[in-house]
Amino acid sequence: HHEDSAKILVNYAKLDLERVRAMNRTTYATSLDIRAMQPVLDIAVRYSLIAKPTPASDLVVRIPT
Repeated sequence: HHEDSAKILVNYAKLDLERVRAMNRTTYATSLDIRAMQPVLDIAVRYSLIAKPTPASDLVVRIPT
């Protein structure tokens, strides 16, 4: 919804539409791959940023659909 959010920025931030279209704006994820989280947690343990190894799956709540 990049174009839709551009219109919101124009309205509320009082910016020119062409300027907003030219801006680099964040694209948010629509899914989560737990496997991609695990290496980050492993590095955090190695450098003592977290106290103990933690499975990424323990940090994500699964909601039944």
